[in-house]
Amino acid sequence: MPYVTSVELIGMEKGMEKGMEKGMEKGMEKGRLVGLLDGIEAILTDKFGKTGTHAFAEVRAIENVVELRRILVGLAAATTIEEARRLWA
Repeated sequence: MPYVTSVELIGMEKGMEKGMEKGMEKGMEKGRLVGLLDGIEAILTDKFGKTGTHAFAEVRAIENVVELRRILVGLAAATTIEEARRLWA
């Protein structure tokens, strides 16, 4: 096993910490994305039945958390599928 200086060891530890932080951030972002999509799907299906389920296929491709949050909030006021579709069109 090659000799590792204390400076190298500190650098490796910091690198590992940064890597873990980035991984956790990515995981949290993915979790928010999945949660928002689940909520949107539930609301569309509950409010509009099969039509809402089909409309969700259009939303599924969106990966912007801010946009998905805006859609989720807007769905509360939507009374027709056309109003709902305007949120992401």
